[in-house]
Amino acid sequence: MQFQRILHGFLISIDLCKNGLKNIIAISFLLASSLLLFGCQKEEKVHLTVSAAASMTDAMKEISKEYQKLHPEVSLSFNFGSSGVLKQQIKQGAPVDVFMAADEKHVEVLIEEGSIKKEDFKKLVSNELILVASPSHKVKNLREIQRLQRISIGTPETVPAGRYAKEVLENEHMWEELKSKLIFAKDVKHVLSLVESGNVDAGFVYKSDLVSIKKELETVPIDHHLYSKILYTGGVFKHSFQYEEAKRFLEFLTTDAARHIFRKHGFTDVGRE
Repeated sequence: MQFQRILHGFLISIDLCKNGLKNIIAISFLLASSLLLFGCQKEEKVHLTVSAAASMTDAMKEISKEYQKLHPEVSLSFNFGSSGVLKQQIKQGAPVDVFMAADEKHVEVLIEEGSIKKEDFKKLVSNELILVASPSHKVKNLREIQRLQRISIGTPETVPAGRYAKEVLENEHMWEELKSKLIFAKDVKHVLSLVESGNVDAGFVYKSDLVSIKKELETVPIDHHLYSKILYTGGVFKHSFQYEEAKRFLEFLTTDAARHIFRKHGFTDVGRE
């Protein structure tokens, strides 16, 4: 439509301009405008929408900057939240090109439903579960949370970290005893904020969350045999309008450059724990 307007103006200019010099100026101006228009169209950015687990927020923001340095033609926007909630948004029609969850379960469901092809599934990084508590409570081991009054975990049905925390408490035969003391959070970042603000006495978060802690907290490692292996996975939606570019971005997340950033933010390489 814009080109047709320029062409229309071009023809009018020729008709109106009787002087040869004026014709040359008019033609030159309109040709330059046409070239500028097509040049701008070629430089239009490819836009990717990525839904990712809340615990990946800081790492993905840094990876995004690195990726866009290498691919300035790509624009990335992120939607961070609990893996379960993000999956529900996607099933309800949220436009997403790439999905990354803090487990295998949520991506595998979308593969089974046909939204993601099996060959477009990637295992990305690993993580560990950690207990954090206010120093005033002097919590030195997992059993000591029994004397606390308020303990936060992510909602197990939608937050993988909450599901892992529930496994720990069940395996230690503390779930029924502590259930009435549990404060359920919308995602693992919410758990951390509740502990830092003093609204709860302790909470279960990921090792990677310790990198962004703003307040001094007690940290208690948890035996990894007490919960399922934490594996972050990702997939590209087969109906993405930017399918090839989305595949290229997901592939980048498995490169040494991306892994270096993940390690910097407390994650562990898959198979190198």
